[in-house]
Formats: sequence, C-alpha cells, structure tokens
Amino acid sequence: MSEYARPDRERRSVTQLLATAIPFAVFWYLRYRSLEVGCWLTLILAVPTTGFMTRLFMIQHDLGHGPFLHSRCARDVPGLRHSARDLQASRAFYEKLGFRVTGGDLAQN
Repeated sequence: MSEYARPDRERRSVTQLLATAIPFAVFWYLRYRSLEVGCWLTLILAVPTTGFMTRLFMIQHDLGHGPFLHSRCARDVPGLRHSARDLQASRAFYEKLGFRVTGGDLAQN
C-alpha cells in the first residue's frame, strides 16, 4: 500500500488533471451551445459532463489530502481553485432555494 501513498509520477498526475479538466470544459461549452438546439441534447450531454465533474471533484479531494502531487504548492493552486468553484456553486444553489448564508453565525438563523 505504501507504493500508492506517495506520488511517484508527477507527469501522470498532471496528465490525469488535464485529461479530466479539458473534456469537462469542452462538454460544458457544448451543453451551453446545445440549448439553441433543444433541451433533449443538453440533457444527453449532461451525462458525460457530470462524469467529468465528478472526476474533478475526486482529483480536488486527492489534492487536499496530498497523494496526488509531491509539492504542497502544486497541490494548493488547483485544489483551492476547484474548492472555490465547488463552494461558489453550492452557495448559489442553496441561496436559490431560499437559504441565507450566515458565515457560521448561528444567531443569524
């Protein structure tokens, strides 16, 4: 197991990140453009887009725990970027449902 606990191949990690982020961006753009054609095409494209987004979340999780890259700085830059994107999307989702963001101050609820 110790073989998998340390990142031996930086190139492989970066390749995985790029092989996930680039197709996700392409599918996201295609979904946006497919709205002009019809909702059915947008829904079909949602399946692979969701798969790549899930993979990006797994990579972000691995970046946070450290087994993905050697350098802490190399982990923090993409990890924080993906975390901020996830938090921003979650905040917008819950605000749309009517929840208020209180920043952890329970007295405001």
